[in-house]
Amino acid sequence: MWLSRIKWDRIKTGGDGSQTEDDLRQQREGTLIEFLDEACTAYSNFTPHSFHIEQAKMADRECHANTVPGMIRDNSDWSENGQIIVKNQIQSEYWSIVYYSLLISISSFLITSCWIDRSSVLKKGDEVTVEPEDLSVAGCLEAVEGSFFATVHEAGQDIGRHVVYTVCNADGDHVAVQRQYLRHRRWHRIAFLQVTNDKKHDAWSSQAFADRRLKFFEIWQKEGVNAALSFAGNDRAEEARKESEEKASSHSAGSADSNDAGGEDADMARAAAIISAHEAGRAPSRRRPLLTSSFSQHQHEYWLASLEPERYVCVRVWVYVYICIYIYICI
Repeated sequence: MWLSRIKWDRIKTGGDGSQTEDDLRQQREGTLIEFLDEACTAYSNFTPHSFHIEQAKMADRECHANTVPGMIRDNSDWSENGQIIVKNQIQSEYWSIVYYSLLISISSFLITSCWIDRSSVLKKGDEVTVEPEDLSVAGCLEAVEGSFFATVHEAGQDIGRHVVYTVCNADGDHVAVQRQYLRHRRWHRIAFLQVTNDKKHDAWSSQAFADRRLKFFEIWQKEGVNAALSFAGNDRAEEARKESEEKASSHSAGSADSNDAGGEDADMARAAAIISAHEAGRAPSRRRPLLTSSFSQHQHEYWLASLEPERYVCVRVWVYVYICIYIYICI
């Protein structure tokens, strides 16, 4: 039996050249002993990974069951990197690829009003925290010793002056509990989508995003949800976008005013302001002297300010093309 020959598939490591292989798998053939030897090699890496996943799920279930009001659960994970494609690109931009990384965070916390309420109707499947009868205090948001996590199994029944629910604990046992000792665990969840061009995910960007989410909840606690949402929408990227819009609108308004007012004096004044702002942001450069005395320095600066660089570059390109064609014809 151990020398019986069988066939199996394995993850592709380079291909064996056979016609049965595809992009992900390749077919192997050998004795049962050879198959078990290869299976043990694969299982040696698979078993610790499976154990780690099971441990993580167990820890997540325990954290979920023991969370109380005032605690925020934050689950974050980096997605696959993507490419930022500009709609209108020049030729040189085709060779520079700009990537982005997306961090998705789901934050959740228990709603305190539902936790404090002792008379609302519970549905089957609702999560509850069962408090001991002798330690349960109305309006308390802290964890009471001896409490345990459960889910509602059957709807409430009126027994005397109390409403009793049947709940199922973590061990699968069913317990009848009065409604006043059940804390309704109703979650509020928020999704954060955070984008960066930092490809090192476990670096500064992760900490920066975590700090920003914490600041969001601090503002929510002190000033309310509207202030927190305003903070979330006014990050540096949003501020830069608003600033560019304001500059564009002011430029359009200035152009409209110049068309209405007319006159060379107003244009010259605006040109002088543009030149001053431009010169203030760069190092002083030596200018070539004017060729004609009739073209004053002031008129020359006005001409430079009103020059369209795109048209100037276009003229240079066409001159270069004409020269190349002329040389080709002569050759």
